[in-house]
Amino acid sequence: MIISEIIDAQVLIALERHLNFRAAAASLHMPAASFSRRLQKMEERAGVKLFTRSSRAVNTTEAVLAILDHARRMVEEAESVETILARSSQRIAGDLKVTAPTILGQALLAPAIGSFLKAYPEVNLSIDLSDRAVDFITEGFDVGLRVGPSQDESLISKNIGLVTASLYASESTLRILGPIEDIETLADKPLALLHHGMRSAPSLILTDKTGENHTIDLQPRLIAMNPWLLMALARSDEMIAVLPDILLDRSTEPLSLKRILPSYYARSVPVSITFPSRKLIAPHVRAFIDFMVKELSKLNV
Repeated sequence: MIISEIIDAQVLIALERHLNFRAAAASLHMPAASFSRRLQKMEERAGVKLFTRSSRAVNTTEAVLAILDHARRMVEEAESVETILARSSQRIAGDLKVTAPTILGQALLAPAIGSFLKAYPEVNLSIDLSDRAVDFITEGFDVGLRVGPSQDESLISKNIGLVTASLYASESTLRILGPIEDIETLADKPLALLHHGMRSAPSLILTDKTGENHTIDLQPRLIAMNPWLLMALARSDEMIAVLPDILLDRSTEPLSLKRILPSYYARSVPVSITFPSRKLIAPHVRAFIDFMVKELSKLNV
């Protein structure tokens, strides 16, 4: 039998995902030497190479592609058995791996996570704050917070609410720039946008209360995907910044920025909690999902 243990199946899945021995071994918390020995033994039992490797790259072979589905089923069935056993004991305990976008995690999660850990002292959390796309199954994530609609049909999503961003400036900036009473007056103002990278044709899209979008062509002075940087600049310099409203609403510092054009949002996107669409969900995972939906929903994201 090529795959003699569940860990063998996990080794194949991890290496197919990362195509890098060190990264794949690290994802399973295994020493690289132990990881390599397990693969070598499987290849000896198979009588063929499952992965080709050189000094520069690791690649899959047709042989490993033929058994990967079997490996994934083995892992899923093992997890289902563990879930059944956990449910039978009704004990809410275990390790939980969570992923969330950086800004959302830093702005929202701390109070809710603290409350959850107090409520469930036998649950241990590992939280990855990252804006990259993750593979829930291969990387072992149990739950994720997501901004925007989910593109992965293998995941179940529960809507929590909306996150919005608006335009903010300091009182001193507004005195220098003069009154900003309509969106047309923004075109020649110094703006800092919350966005990934410089765009070839910069623009700002504002959404009014009816849901209609208004596009303003402009030349922003700064583009960054770090709201804390933009907030600091808006407080200290002559700058109008696009900032997530949750940061201003929950700031513990005296509010030194004023929202301008309050009838418009610079961004409004849904927030959801997502998890793999398995029929059986471990009690501690279910407890976390229900707890987060309740806690984050009442925050009026």
